[in-house]
Amino acid sequence: MFFFWSANCCLAAFGIGALGTSIFGLGWWDSFLTILFFVPLGAIGPALLILLGPKTGLRMMTITRYSFGLFPGCLIAFVNILTCLGWSMINTMAGAQVFYSLTNEKLPLAVCILILSIG
Repeated sequence: MFFFWSANCCLAAFGIGALGTSIFGLGWWDSFLTILFFVPLGAIGPALLILLGPKTGLRMMTITRYSFGLFPGCLIAFVNILTCLGWSMINTMAGAQVFYSLTNEKLPLAVCILILSIG
């Protein structure tokens, strides 16, 4: 649970967590409790899959190929690549906005995004 919880403690995840109060009309405590209880609930599935690693003698990435075969495993890997690219874009945009505000808005936002994308 803590492995996946710590991976999701980033600026973008906190921004998405704030949508409960701004878009869904929840109170602060309702949003906080929703995040507090549903993050561990969402981590149960990947945590159970990780437990298969020692039992099968395979690492996590090879369990997909073992379970689904070569071509469906490639499809799952492609979806994983798209997911990682999407989260990278979200984190870059959030980090660029923080960088933009730290420079007292002297650097253009596009330059901040470029700096974080290259770095």
